[in-house]
Amino acid sequence: EIYTLSLHDALPISTSEKKASKSPETSTKQAAADQALIALLQEIKPKVSLIMVRRSAQKEWERLQSELAAHQLTLATYLQKMNLTTQEMEAQLMWGALQNLQIEFILDALLEAEKITASEAEIKQKMKKSFKDLNSEQLAEQYKQERVRNYFSLLVQREKLAKWLSDL
Repeated sequence: EIYTLSLHDALPISTSEKKASKSPETSTKQAAADQALIALLQEIKPKVSLIMVRRSAQKEWERLQSELAAHQLTLATYLQKMNLTTQEMEAQLMWGALQNLQIEFILDALLEAEKITASEAEIKQKMKKSFKDLNSEQLAEQYKQERVRNYFSLLVQREKLAKWLSDL
């Protein structure tokens, strides 16, 4: 099965509402980037396989349960406080997973289409900012790990893409 996003309910991916310290100009640029992504979602409607959506929703379900356990809350208590049934919660997780995957597909396509890359220097700089507690030797060890390097490369590329979108 393939799901596509409905037109009326694309969620903005911005966290600018959560970060009150952002300047109005930054918030405006972020809102513009969010609107561009929403428009792309509505126009392109990327197709995502049901199995990918289920896997992603399952991971989120596991993350939620872990977080609840860390706060010594039961799932039943959480659902009651949220005024949701288990089925409604599962549906929300599936919907969120679908949207996130569709956004990922669009972002990846934009990175490729615009030939946005991250240089080794940019990757190292991003890692250095993120791993402030590591010394040079420890940072070099992290950099040797392809998985870590790829993660930071994607972060740099996504930042460049966000800037490109906000400049449109």
